[in-house]
Amino acid sequence: TTQAPNWRYVFSIQVGDHSNSQWLSCFGEAGDPVFGCTAAQFREYEMADEKFYEKHVQNDFNYKPMAFRLKVAEESWNDEQRIKVTVFKMEPVNCAKDGWRTLDLIQKLEQGIPVLQAKAPEQPAAGGPAHMHGGPG
Repeated sequence: TTQAPNWRYVFSIQVGDHSNSQWLSCFGEAGDPVFGCTAAQFREYEMADEKFYEKHVQNDFNYKPMAFRLKVAEESWNDEQRIKVTVFKMEPVNCAKDGWRTLDLIQKLEQGIPVLQAKAPEQPAAGGPAHMHGGPG
């Protein structure tokens, strides 16, 4: 017997605001908020109703404000540099939560507390290839 497939989302979406737009790649659970269900549930619904996407997803998701956590990476493909943007997480905008977070940041700034700090560049892990050698010490 064969096992049932583990359905996962793989798709691209275009997001934008008044200033610009960007294509984003979505994989796995990052797609759940777009479709309102897991990929396995989506497959079941689609098998039961071929028009499921048009009826419940396409019209419901367009033009809804969403908050995104993104992974941005620069890649080289055929000697051409490209920026690849992948959705790490997305959720509907929560104005109350965002308002309180902004108020907290303003209060910290007024107190002289730094709120945005650059991350230190990642260092190779100890014991990695740079630290390996063939003999004792």
